[in-house]
Amino acid sequence: MLLALDDVTPAVFRFVRSEFTLHRYCVLPDGQIEDTAYQMELGLDYCSCAELMLYYNERLGAYCCAYLNDISLAYTGINGYYATTYILDDTGARLYRRWDQVWLEWDDEKHRNAVSDMSSAGWPYLKEEIMNRETLPYTYWMFKCESWISGGESAAEWRYSRRYWTAEELEAYEKEIRGEPRTPDFSKKTAAQPSDAVDDANTKALLTYIDTLPYDTIADSARKLVDAYADMLNSTDSGEGIFYPDETDANRFWTAIYNYEINQRGYLDADDVNYWMYKGYRMDSRQNVQDVANAMYGHIVELPPRDYVPSYCPKDSDTCYYFGIGDRGAVQVALDGFERSEDGSAVLKLSYSYPMDGLYMTALAKLRVNPNVNLDGEIPFYYMIESVEIRYA
Repeated sequence: MLLALDDVTPAVFRFVRSEFTLHRYCVLPDGQIEDTAYQMELGLDYCSCAELMLYYNERLGAYCCAYLNDISLAYTGINGYYATTYILDDTGARLYRRWDQVWLEWDDEKHRNAVSDMSSAGWPYLKEEIMNRETLPYTYWMFKCESWISGGESAAEWRYSRRYWTAEELEAYEKEIRGEPRTPDFSKKTAAQPSDAVDDANTKALLTYIDTLPYDTIADSARKLVDAYADMLNSTDSGEGIFYPDETDANRFWTAIYNYEINQRGYLDADDVNYWMYKGYRMDSRQNVQDVANAMYGHIVELPPRDYVPSYCPKDSDTCYYFGIGDRGAVQVALDGFERSEDGSAVLKLSYSYPMDGLYMTALAKLRVNPNVNLDGEIPFYYMIESVEIRYA
């Protein structure tokens, strides 16, 4: 399959099924052929249908492989699937996201949440449903197979059969779901441009100002922001992987904002604590919430409507939001590292543990200096989130 890399270099992708390896072949300036092999964990033993899609993710600026293992017609008869996405770069196939055991018949809500999460992660196509029309024109099937069980009544007499689609069938399948034949447009894949963060005068000025601030001030505001977002990912069963903040899911959006408002804010002075605790809720201005959202989601966002507010809270007004008091529990969050770079980027590491059980989760956040920081705001957020990687111990 002939596609183009970011620098418009043509590349041939070929999948070797017996080795579960995807090869990328490029012709170097000296005429040599470069073979980059991507090893992936693909399970084909217990599936009724499996497919491997190669697509270009504009948001990541990289090619990805999406693998689906449908087990709806396998031995148990349960309707579900496994789904995995890998990012393909010069170092190999890097796990991006994984969704395991999405049992459609057992938990419809979990399935809906998983599908929404897969769509926001750029998954192009799922079981006859187009999930991202932006990536679909640049989605290509490396293989697709159909399997079925035949034979006697007992498990010992079952026979498992599998048939892989031919190249012609895959091409016809791509054309059918796209609605029209497409060919790769190499002109759309231009060479990656260097970041202009350092060249931008405003960013330079902001970095110079940040350098004058205490380390703890900068690290603490970034820690609180990442902690609230990572806590949301954990509480919504998002699983492991790299997550890019997406404000289009209102439920997750307000869960993350709530986590910040209840668990991270320290603006209540001693005289106010008893009052707000008695009332059972906290209030915050729309401007403060907007500042949190802009930093958490990496750009100026439009605050979506809230579907749920506790009955004991006043209704949101034109100037304020209200959040019900909650208890996070005994979780302990540790800042394991915060490193800043001269180009305006930063990396922050958090670990989560319980007193009796020890470490259970880590969060690795990639940050970028926040050009929309409100220096006159209650809590200036000097960095904004680009991505958060969640791993469980």
